[in-house]
Amino acid sequence: MKTEAIEKARATKQANKERFEAQTVTIDENWRILRSDPLNWEIQYKGKFNGYFPTLSSVLKRLPAKMLDETAKGDLSEVLRSLQAIQEVIEKAIP
Repeated sequence: MKTEAIEKARATKQANKERFEAQTVTIDENWRILRSDPLNWEIQYKGKFNGYFPTLSSVLKRLPAKMLDETAKGDLSEVLRSLQAIQEVIEKAIP
């Protein structure tokens, strides 16, 4: 491959990386939604992969359940309070 083509490929890759990073949504100190490539959104918990999704809406549908899996303890009323708090955190995080 010619040097010019290699440099163009690197520049394209860097531009895509920056474009995807600009689409990151930080929910709280533990949870993030980020664009991993043109076809996928990713949920991360404490910086680690927690699932790929094809659309942002599919991420937002699944995220409360994933977050609840990490925090649900106690009786039903406590779980429902946790779910309400999770929904509030997500709503505040989405610009």
